[in-house]
Amino acid sequence: MYKTDGSFYTAGAGTYSTEGDQYKETFLFYSNSVYVGSSAWQQWKLPSDTLYFYRFPKGDRQTGKDVTQEWGQNKFVEKRVRATGRP
Repeated sequence: MYKTDGSFYTAGAGTYSTEGDQYKETFLFYSNSVYVGSSAWQQWKLPSDTLYFYRFPKGDRQTGKDVTQEWGQNKFVEKRVRATGRP
């Protein structure tokens, strides 16, 4: 993720699972190691050819501490649109 000025902010990756419209990612790698083992939930929708992720309805640290508010509950929307045609 990047800040509004374009500078690097944070990045993480790991395992994920889905149930209904909920997506849960547990971070195995993170640019700040304090977040390794933490989990973040996202709600997703796929109307037509556009995928939306709404972040974060819930987040917790590997210790079990709820960090939903700290991570900006429901303040992020990620939008991915399927490309059509060729350049």
